[in-house]
Amino acid sequence: HDVTMSRRTRNHQEYLQSMMMKMNSFLPPIVRLYANMERISTSELRRITVLFMYLDPPNETLLEGSTQAKLEYMQGVFRIIQDNVYRYEGDIKEWTVDDKGMVMVAGFGIPPLAHEDDPLRGLLCASSLLRAM
Repeated sequence: HDVTMSRRTRNHQEYLQSMMMKMNSFLPPIVRLYANMERISTSELRRITVLFMYLDPPNETLLEGSTQAKLEYMQGVFRIIQDNVYRYEGDIKEWTVDDKGMVMVAGFGIPPLAHEDDPLRGLLCASSLLRAM
């Protein structure tokens, strides 16, 4: 009976590892890191800080430029936002770009990058983004 149980447990663990390897390419890095931790508690309640950022679409002078100029502009904007969010150990959860502008949603306090001062980190990031933009 014990041998059967340990075989079932081993088979279950192998199955879970196999599924995680298959799903890995579809998961954001923060989820992969958390999923690979030894102790995973799915019942934790956490306070997180969410930062929403909206940018108007680029001005018409830029829109009249070449495709390369538009791409370089957007890449520069994305880089500024990423650098600031990651500096304060936040996680970008969503980017939306269309003809009406850009929306970015970032979270602070999402495991495993949770800190007691995540609300302050979110405010510092927002302040830094305002100065950079």
